[in-house]
This record gives sequence, C-alpha cells and structure tokens, in this order.
Amino acid sequence: MLLKRIIIIGIIAAAIGGAVGIYLWNKPVKDIQNAKADYSLTAQELFNAYQSNEAMADSTYRRAVIEVTGSVVEVKEEQKEIDGEQRTITNVVLDGGDMMFGVICQMADPDIERLRSLAAGDEVTIKGECSGMLMDVVLTRSYFVK
Repeated sequence: MLLKRIIIIGIIAAAIGGAVGIYLWNKPVKDIQNAKADYSLTAQELFNAYQSNEAMADSTYRRAVIEVTGSVVEVKEEQKEIDGEQRTITNVVLDGGDMMFGVICQMADPDIERLRSLAAGDEVTIKGECSGMLMDVVLTRSYFVK
C-alpha cells in the first residue's frame, strides 16, 4: 500500500514537473521593440549606478526594459554562431563616462543602414533589456527609439 502511494505521488510530481518545463520552454519572449520602457536614463547614469553599487543596480535594472540615451563611442560587428547558423551581431557602444568601459547595446534592430551610418559622437536613444554588468553594462535585443 505504501509503495503504491509513493509511485502515485512520483507520477504526479513528474507530470507537474513536465508541465512546468513545457510551459517555460514555450513561454513567449518579451517584445522589446513595442514594450514600454521601465526606465529612461542616460548611458552615464546607468553606468554610474552599476559602478557605485552593482547589487542595487542589478535589483533595479536587470531584466528591465531600459531606454538609454548617450553618445556613440564605437559600432562593432562580430560573427557568432546562433542555432547552428553564422550571424552578424552589431554592438553599439555608448559612452558611460569611463575611458575603458561603457554601455554595450546588442542590436536586434533590422535598420542596417542606420547602424552602418552611425559615427563616434552621434547622440542616440536605444531601448533594450538590461542583462547586467560584466565590465560594461549590457543591453540585449536593443532597438533604436524612433
């Protein structure tokens, strides 16, 4: 009798675990381009928040949609393998007020002409999801605010 209960409880737990796994696997990704920004600030304000207290900045900004305005330092293209395909990833680096580091915006915006026309010193506003700070603050799935 006890063994039967244990088996039934195990089957129920496995079914619940499987259902949760399927839900998380199929959970839709946040539409950054059309999402309302949770925060709007300059690249220097965002970088300084992480520089002064990374834990507090993470609790505030990590996984949030952030609209950042700043001066372009550099535009870099790099090749990465994603899902078995070689893709070109464009990163726009904004001035964070530090000579070595800043805010990296990993662009998902399909406006290739605009990306290629950017030059150092251009002022831009970009919206993306903050993934925290490595050495630079990183915004992923970023788009130009039009």
